[in-house]
Amino acid sequence: TVRKPAPKSLSVSLASLTVAEGAGAVAVTAAFDNPVRSATAVTFSAAGVSATAGTDFTVPPSFTVVVAEGETSGESTVTIVDDGFDEDDETFTLAATGGGFDADAVTVTISDDDTAGVSVGDSAVSVDEGATASYSVVLDARPTATVTVTPASSADAKATVQPAALEFTTGNWRTAQSFTVTAVAAGTSTITHTVASDDGDYSGVSVDDLVVTVRKPAPKSLSVSLASLTVAEGAGAVAVTAVFDNPVRSPTTVTFSAAGVSATAGTDFTVPPSFTVVVGEGETSGESALTIVDDGFDEDEETFTLIASGGGLDADAVTVTISDDDTAGVTVGDSAVSVDEGATATYSVVLDSRPTATVTVTPASSADAKATVQLAALEFTTGNWSTAQSFTVTGVAEGAATITHTVASDDGDYGGVSVADVSVTVEKPDPTKLTLSVDAQTPSESVGTVTVTATLDWPAKTGGVEVTLAAGSGSTASSGDYTLPGAFTIPAGQRQATAQLSITDDDIDDDDETIALTATATAAATSASLSVSGTTITITDNDAAAVALSAATLAIVQGEKKTYTAKLGSEPAASVTVTPTVAAAGESDPAVSVSAPLTFTSSNWSVAQTFTVSGIGAGTATINHSATGDSNYGSSLSVASVKATVTAPPTKLTLTTDATNNTIQEDGTTVTVTATLDRPAGSKGVTVQLSAAATSTAAA
Repeated sequence: TVRKPAPKSLSVSLASLTVAEGAGAVAVTAAFDNPVRSATAVTFSAAGVSATAGTDFTVPPSFTVVVAEGETSGESTVTIVDDGFDEDDETFTLAATGGGFDADAVTVTISDDDTAGVSVGDSAVSVDEGATASYSVVLDARPTATVTVTPASSADAKATVQPAALEFTTGNWRTAQSFTVTAVAAGTSTITHTVASDDGDYSGVSVDDLVVTVRKPAPKSLSVSLASLTVAEGAGAVAVTAVFDNPVRSPTTVTFSAAGVSATAGTDFTVPPSFTVVVGEGETSGESALTIVDDGFDEDEETFTLIASGGGLDADAVTVTISDDDTAGVTVGDSAVSVDEGATATYSVVLDSRPTATVTVTPASSADAKATVQLAALEFTTGNWSTAQSFTVTGVAEGAATITHTVASDDGDYGGVSVADVSVTVEKPDPTKLTLSVDAQTPSESVGTVTVTATLDWPAKTGGVEVTLAAGSGSTASSGDYTLPGAFTIPAGQRQATAQLSITDDDIDDDDETIALTATATAAATSASLSVSGTTITITDNDAAAVALSAATLAIVQGEKKTYTAKLGSEPAASVTVTPTVAAAGESDPAVSVSAPLTFTSSNWSVAQTFTVSGIGAGTATINHSATGDSNYGSSLSVASVKATVTAPPTKLTLTTDATNNTIQEDGTTVTVTATLDRPAGSKGVTVQLSAAATSTAAA
């Protein structure tokens, strides 16, 4: 038989050499290196190092184990005590003897699981006004001295807390104690806690707050309300409110019901298919609506009742009065209408309430010669009473008329009811067209002004019609040929107004020019633009290209000079040169000579310039003239000639008297002596000095 050697050593072991303070029973094992040959008792021993036997750990009264024959180990237990104190880790040793062997001691560490602290049983509480709620407080670890926990409310007006403080000792530290919160008024408050103790671990330790929500008590009653218990028939949707005396704790459905008294459901009022409202959690009221029907009838006030139930509560019924808003009457849409001659205007008529029988409204004009009215009558029934119908007024002649109305019906409320009149004013139509005319269709350039007459198709209305003349695109006259008048007004009630158009007399030989006269015309009353029928003015030119000479003939004494002048008949567009030429009358040499050509411009054209003619030899000559330069003064222009006659100087003077036979009485009578030349005197004339000849017998 081969067997294991006998044991040679013994050891002590634990699952872990570090055990938690709250671990309780912990297995301790004694182990031989080889199986024992017979049952062997092993005795354990434990000794505190920093841990205290009996306080931090305990061992059983018989701390032994018997290792059975053939086995190598046996097990006992040590108990780790949870002392509750917040302390450091502690140690103790374990040893064993048996079978002649001593096991080496092992050191076991007890890890502390206690932390100084205060646990609050709730983080929040809800409590009704006037009621109380409690919450617990307990220490987390055994103190070494008394611990005092003091509460405080952040809002005593909302909630208070009692008692003033709680004390925890080493004996009762793990027994929960309670604070009581009393609700004062709806709202919130926070309960804070302070800690005082001679235990350094507890002094000033932080404690959780408690949030207190104070709420109204649960509802004890329900009521139904409206903004007013008297509602107008035409009110339409009317709010209905269910009101609990206190907020509901959860969403609560309230069901309304309505019942007619003198009012009829469905005719005088209606309720929705689901006549309910859900009052939200924490709320006291919810709103639905019913509809008041405007039935149109002229009737007495009517009533119905409203009740509600919900949340296990029933509301008392309220009585609602529907005040009738209907009165039998006929409304006329307009009190007055204006209409043009030959035009029409309408006004509406409608009933004010539903009739019980057909209502006939008949109109009449006070002056058919001014205005007529159609239809002959309008009928309103229980079906169409609220739909407006129209009468049509036709303007006949300028003036005024009054449309009156009579009412007939089997409905007693409508028979003979009074209806307002309609005043009709018939006016001339608004003007739509303006026609222009002038007092001279083809005025001369020298006319000065042309009178323009603006004529409307109908008299102007309030504010008149403003007329602004303009030259149309077909005009050939330039803006310098005329001046348009400023804007002028045809006064209200008038059809015509005049203005003066100025024609410019420009001295230029032009073709006839036209002004395509048009205008813009605006009615002040309507701001409407009128159509315009214009007219054309043709300006006839009064200027002609011509060379005017101051003389047609000249008599010149040989050796002397004579002059004549020339000027233009109209203003040239360019310089004009007038050139004289001499044509001899059958003589080889010209009888006269003429000075140089004359030049005329747009500045000096009307100023006479001088030609000088010199008498060379006796005879006659024709001085012709030609003009060049401006197109109007070209070769086609005919210019007059001057005929010059040159005579020799006088050589003989003959004296004669008016006395018969040159004999007179010696009575103071005078004698006229005439000196006659044989040829005309020159430009300086001939001086005659009479004297008595030597043969005279009379004395001077």
